[in-house]
Order: sequence, then structure tokens, then C-alpha cells
Amino acid sequence: MADSSTISAATTRQPAASSSLSQVTTDAEKLAFIEEVTTNVDAVQERVLAVDRAASALLRPRGAAVADYTSRACVETAPGHYVIYWELEGFTITITAAAKDVLDRCCLEMEEALGSVYRQSRVADGSVGPLEIRVVRPGTFEELADYAVSRGASVGQYKVPRCVTAPAVVGLLDSRVVSSHLSPALPHWTPGRRFQSNSSDGDKC
Repeated sequence: MADSSTISAATTRQPAASSSLSQVTTDAEKLAFIEEVTTNVDAVQERVLAVDRAASALLRPRGAAVADYTSRACVETAPGHYVIYWELEGFTITITAAAKDVLDRCCLEMEEALGSVYRQSRVADGSVGPLEIRVVRPGTFEELADYAVSRGASVGQYKVPRCVTAPAVVGLLDSRVVSSHLSPALPHWTPGRRFQSNSSDGDKC
């Protein structure tokens, strides 16, 4: 049976645990938005269009293209942010300074194409971090397909998922990254009716 001093010490430590739990809860709430929109069908389609916009504006004029891609919400750091995995054609494995500048600008171009809720979260709230493009080495998406087939996917029906969450898939992609690029600036956002996460009629990202 614990003596009174032990009970007193345990009671004294409780506020610290409560404070820690409160901080974790706050961080989780800040990241809830990006986790939710990652798997939202409209949001995934929005990213598809954003990739095409960035590729059209910045890659194709330079003879490069996105061979394939997928995305995820990175919540390992706060604030969370989008990670877009690109396999490129027309760029060498060694990313030059000029190519790095183009890819950094591709991040911002994609952010400009995303919805107002996303841009508000970037500009006004700071609850979402800069979008990141991770360039993977050639053949990565073939490896991803092989992995999916080994797990039971049909060879004839397999399509590259436009968002991924499985740790094994994320691990495979991250192990093939040859360069990483972040949006160099904030996207444009005009203050208006602010999005409320608990509102049923807010913008849908």
C-alpha cells in the first residue's frame, strides 16, 4: 500500500501530465485539417489539377514532365504539410541549381492552384506548412506497382494512388527520394469569410 508521501508525489505530478496531454491535443487539432483533406476525393482531384498546372507552367517549357506522382499529408512535424512525390522525365538525377529553383517554384505554383481553405490555412492561420515536392528516382512507381501486386492487387487493374497513407508505401517512396523542395513563399489569399472547421457550409477542400 502506498504511503501518503507517495500519493502526494503522484498527485503533484498529475498537472504536468495534464499539461502535456493538452499540448498533444492542441497539436492534433491543428493537424486535423490536413489529415482530413488528404483523403477527401475533391481534395485529391484538386491536387491532380495542381500538378498539371505546375507541370504546364514550369516543366514542359523546359522539356521536362512529371512521369508519375502521388501525395500524402506529412504530420511528423508541426505544422503538417502536403508532400508530393514526383518521378520526373527530362531531369537528371543530379538536380542542378537551376532545376532546384524551378522545382521550388513548382511547389508554389501548386499551392496557388489549391483551394481557398488550404491557402487560408497557409497564410492566415499558419496551421499548414509549405508544400513539399520530393523527387524520386526513375523506376520508383514501377516498384510501387510491384509492391501492390505482391500484396494482392490485380496487375491489369492497378492504378497509382494519388494519395498514400500506408507506412510501408511511404517508407518505400521516402527511401527513393533524390531531392526535396519547399514552396519558397506564401500563396495568395484574400481575407473574406473565414473557414470554420466545425461549420457545415464552409468551403470544401
